[in-house]
Formats: sequence, C-alpha cells, structure tokens
Amino acid sequence: MKALTISGNFDGKRSSHIVYRGSANWSGMSTLSDEQGFIVRSQSLEEDYSGFINYLFKNPPPQGQELVKEIVLRQQAGFDPFAQVRREMGLGKMKPAM
Repeated sequence: MKALTISGNFDGKRSSHIVYRGSANWSGMSTLSDEQGFIVRSQSLEEDYSGFINYLFKNPPPQGQELVKEIVLRQQAGFDPFAQVRREMGLGKMKPAM
C-alpha cells in the first residue's frame, strides 16, 4: 500500500484533507517511469486512511518465527485475514466482495 494523507495546511489551505494513492515509489526515478496515482480531497476518506495507517504503525506485521506461524495460519481453509482489522475498525461482520 502506498498512501499519503494530509490533514492540515496544504496549498495555502489550512483545513485540507487529502489522500494520495499510487503505484509510484517515492523517489526521483519514479517521475521518469510509467506510474499510476490519484489525489482525493475528502475529509472522511482522509480520516479513514489515516486511521488505517496509524493502525499499521501500532500493529506492525509479524517478523521472524512469528511470521512463519502467521503464514501457516493463513494457509488454513476459511482463514479471513481481514477479520481483526474490520473488528478493530468497527466494521462488524462485513464481508469483502468476491
């Protein structure tokens, strides 16, 4: 996931709420390659993305032996990798579209 959120001063506006999403690596070389991206100006979307980004910082993915355990768990039939995220974000039992 490559996302950037801005809540505050941007482009001279002190109450901006912006989400940037895209495939580009954030480096000088990405300006020379074929990358996709978009900008959305929406307070509710910015708050949702910021909440998810903060969740990832507070709950980093497993590493080392814990990662191996997680991979084995995810290979089990019926495992829903997003159940905990939906629960912690208050989305209840919503199922993703298949």
